[in-house]
Amino acid sequence: MTSKRPERIFGTDGIRALAGEPPLTEDSVREIGLAAGSVLRSGRRRGKGRPKVLTGRDTRASGPWIEKALCEGLALAGCAPASCGVIPTSGVSALLTMKPRLGGAVISASHNPAEFNGIKFFDSEGGKISESLEREIESRLSAPPFRPRARPPAAAAVPHAGRDYSRFLAGTVPPGFSLKGLRWAVDCANGSASGVAPALLASFGAELEVLHASPDGHNINSGCGALHPGPLARAVRSSGADGGCAFDGDADRVQFVDDKGNLMDGDVLIAMAAEHLSRSGELAQNSVVTTVMANFGFFKRMEKLGIRVVTTPVGDRSVSEAMESDGAVLGGEQSGHVIFRKWLPTGDGILTALQILSILTASGKRLSEFTEGFEKFPQILLNLKVKRKTPVEQCGDLLEAVRRAESTLAGRGRVLVRYSGTEPLLRVMVEGGSASEIKEIARGIVERARGELC
Repeated sequence: MTSKRPERIFGTDGIRALAGEPPLTEDSVREIGLAAGSVLRSGRRRGKGRPKVLTGRDTRASGPWIEKALCEGLALAGCAPASCGVIPTSGVSALLTMKPRLGGAVISASHNPAEFNGIKFFDSEGGKISESLEREIESRLSAPPFRPRARPPAAAAVPHAGRDYSRFLAGTVPPGFSLKGLRWAVDCANGSASGVAPALLASFGAELEVLHASPDGHNINSGCGALHPGPLARAVRSSGADGGCAFDGDADRVQFVDDKGNLMDGDVLIAMAAEHLSRSGELAQNSVVTTVMANFGFFKRMEKLGIRVVTTPVGDRSVSEAMESDGAVLGGEQSGHVIFRKWLPTGDGILTALQILSILTASGKRLSEFTEGFEKFPQILLNLKVKRKTPVEQCGDLLEAVRRAESTLAGRGRVLVRYSGTEPLLRVMVEGGSASEIKEIARGIVERARGELC
């Protein structure tokens, strides 16, 4: 790594940066692969041959060269990298649960624009690697760069990776599951869901309208997908469909739109699944895990149903770790990362879509009936691009604004201010009973932050 490498390269969801900028230069990625491969191997008993590490990527133009460099580093560490090609992030996770492998890595920047990319590492059981392993990888990067005399051979290809992942997904729904008669819209965000989700949904008999499933390396997440559900909502309303779902670039999250074109975010989907699992006696510990970003309406809904809520920091790894320690089988985030731990230890947008559609078809209801039964409190989230991430508690003006807002909303709302773990952004979330009031409060906090952080 060069001297420009940040001291901490891992954020809340792996490594994320502009492709071609540190730490995502070709040399840096190769060294990351070497360090990661060495760390993964250090926790493995010695065996015959090189341990296999699965890799995959989304549809970004930078994906192939980053994957190539990463695989070279993994090979230098004594691993045998095997590429799944373009595949949803959770496809690698699923494949890791099928056969013994050392771990995996996915080259993706998830919901970020095409010019970004990133690396997410997985353990042998398909879960995100722990923060302690990330710190160990970072510590190994402080050593002098390793300069091999010759580049190692290219990674092998994993045969039928997409087919095997689709078969795994099909096995998560009840026998006889059918979508015949369902008119459905699906937005693939020009990402890695494009080659999987439409074909899978069609195989169950759904009549589909497919949006944004023509990736060109540069159009991933561009005005479409889970972060931009407007096109999906318009398609549902204009076609009279029964609903629709939108994935992000690597398909680890999903947002739904009901038959009236109303958005169903992760809070609504988790609540829908929690109620179903509770009634069927399958909600272990009678608990569900969510993050601090969940809408107040979610907590009220769970309270009404008598379901215990465990709250974690943002990030599906935080959710997954809390689920494991609590023994919970369901958890997720408002953003649409939902974990059904019976099947996978990480969020999977396509798997979530199938589970929600299974609940829907079994209920005989329309999606809008679930939406209307969920009371959401007004919530606003503003993002401020910052030059530095000074700890909030050290920002006097910002901290004063937050405390004043909390005093104003005492007992009838809340304020959450945090930095993005993957982008140079300060996120300001305000929730309360009045949309106009929380908008004014949020804007006031952002303006105070602008003077200290921009």
